[in-house]
Amino acid sequence: MKKHNKKGINCNNALETETLFWKATMDKPFLVEYANDVLGSTFSEKCRHIGEAASVAHSAWNMRGVSRAKGSLLRFMKEEIPGVTSHMVYLAMLFSWFAWHVEDHDLHSLNYLYMGASKTWYSVPRDAAVAFEDVIRVHGYGGQINPLG
Repeated sequence: MKKHNKKGINCNNALETETLFWKATMDKPFLVEYANDVLGSTFSEKCRHIGEAASVAHSAWNMRGVSRAKGSLLRFMKEEIPGVTSHMVYLAMLFSWFAWHVEDHDLHSLNYLYMGASKTWYSVPRDAAVAFEDVIRVHGYGGQINPLG
């Protein structure tokens, strides 16, 4: 039985939504809107008016300051590296996805969800990377390195 919110909108749980996603990817191609590597941030650089001092702009969660924060080795880098020492915005809609990849310079990724429903993130531990790539090559691409090329 499907759940509905106060506005009558269907509210699947995370497992149901994930199942719908994987089923949709197998049934037929579909288009989603997605923008990645957009330079910038929606976080404020500083307070705009009194009373905002307790906002995220002045907290450790302000993504504008994370790479240069005390305790971060990235604060010693002189040059800005987009997506590493400076922030980027990603915009996406339901059922969008980003290719499996290793983060720049093998660093970890830090993400902040501004709005929208919760997201599902998958990760593969380093010691399982080769096995994962084999599974994707065989089951995801039918043994082809790049079936679109």
